[in-house]
Amino acid sequence: MRSRVVEAFAALVVVLTVCLTGGAARAQCVDWAAIGTPQNGINGRVNAVVVFDDGNGPDVYIGGQFSGVGAVPAFNIVRWDGATFSTLGTGVDSEVFALAVYDDGTGPALYAGGRFNIAGGQPANKLAKWNGTAWSAVGTGFSGAEVRALQPFAGALYIGGQFNISLPGASALNLAAWTPGGWVRPGGQYNLSGGRVNALTLHPVNGVTSLFIGGQSLFANGPGPSIAGAVIRYDGFQYASVGAEVSSGEVFSLASGMLGGQPALFAGGNLFVIGGQQVQNLAVWTNTQWGAPIGGTSGRVWSLAWSNGRLIAGGEFQWAGSSQNQNTQAVAQYDAALGWLPISSRTPPLFIGARVLVVAHLTDALGPGLFIGGEFNRCAGVDARNIVRSTPGVGPMISGLSQGVASVSPGGSFTRTAFVSGTPPVSLRWHRNGQPVFDSARISGATTPSLQVTDAQPGDTGVYTLVASSPCGLTTSAATGIFVPEPSECNPDFNGDGNVDQDDVAALTQTVAGSPCPQ
Repeated sequence: MRSRVVEAFAALVVVLTVCLTGGAARAQCVDWAAIGTPQNGINGRVNAVVVFDDGNGPDVYIGGQFSGVGAVPAFNIVRWDGATFSTLGTGVDSEVFALAVYDDGTGPALYAGGRFNIAGGQPANKLAKWNGTAWSAVGTGFSGAEVRALQPFAGALYIGGQFNISLPGASALNLAAWTPGGWVRPGGQYNLSGGRVNALTLHPVNGVTSLFIGGQSLFANGPGPSIAGAVIRYDGFQYASVGAEVSSGEVFSLASGMLGGQPALFAGGNLFVIGGQQVQNLAVWTNTQWGAPIGGTSGRVWSLAWSNGRLIAGGEFQWAGSSQNQNTQAVAQYDAALGWLPISSRTPPLFIGARVLVVAHLTDALGPGLFIGGEFNRCAGVDARNIVRSTPGVGPMISGLSQGVASVSPGGSFTRTAFVSGTPPVSLRWHRNGQPVFDSARISGATTPSLQVTDAQPGDTGVYTLVASSPCGLTTSAATGIFVPEPSECNPDFNGDGNVDQDDVAALTQTVAGSPCPQ
């Protein structure tokens, strides 16, 4: 009789398995990986990152202030091919702030801007060109402090920073354009002056792409009305105001994206009032006015990027959006539907006590990815030297769980164990007949891969599954059945092995044997 009950229960397990399990397909999501290793990583600050193909495939080029990768000397700029670092000749003699790829008519080349005066052993004042094999100067370079930003636009390479360059019949201050024909001062009779240019980006206005210039107290002076602001627009012919006057602070970064289904320009920095609007280090221009519809950050924003429909902000802050937003230190992402979110769901947070100086969405040999650089030694609890890259994550997978039905005697015990893998963090919960199981005096391990039940009761009978969830997805294990019969005065399982068979007959014979003959 009991064997037929077990058989019927086994059939029920098969039916419920179809209903309760969701398969073990791998869900894709984002994980993070260090570029290099703790022993073979960049030993200083990372300010800029770009992808350049010199004819041998798209490699990642990293600029900043450092002297080597591991034990190999590498001065302020280095190449990463996805597996190893390599140097660009002897590098440059001081800090690199900006990198860009531009074709001046002789083929695509990598341009680096910063504080240096020497590139590859040759004079190169603040700006240099790498063609894949050697460095060369770009014109006579600049006199002044530094180049901070590079942006190709309308057939020219625009250079921003804090410098002065003499041109025929004029000079250019803090913004200049390098073309196949040489240097050009943007704006014709207008000359940009004021503070340093920190950021350059492209953004559409009424369907026409313009160059947006961000910095500190910028002025475009000429024969007509002066144009002022922490952000100024340039359409390739003339400057235009976007109403970005600031009472204090400056813009360090710009990014073009979308908000409310419309183009939006995001400005980050050390900002409190822009265009007459109160902001907190982050402002949004909706092509008509400035505001803070997405909130701000607790500290300055050094870099912005638009990645997969979300705004990525990096800087020196403890939170983004609100102090209630946990794990948004140093870098965070804004989603129009969900608000501010951590860039990673790993525990501990991605960065603690870090300075994130560059965030960039790039496509290298591994495909599209988000690169984060700055000053840090750990990322999500893992050693990482100053730069990391997003990688495809893996949804949770469950294997190794015994299937079928096990019969357990009342008062006995049973254990069910599975092997769980996938990109952490992975949350676990055992279920019986589709309902969650909780730890108790008899039950332990309800949120671990191994469920243990003692003093088994008939109420423990059921179909058991393990559910694993993570930011990368959710999966349910194959089902395993447990059958605990009701206690009876005559339990035919005399030897307690969970089966009724010849062994029980032998056990019964041994039990009733003896002298005098039992009644």
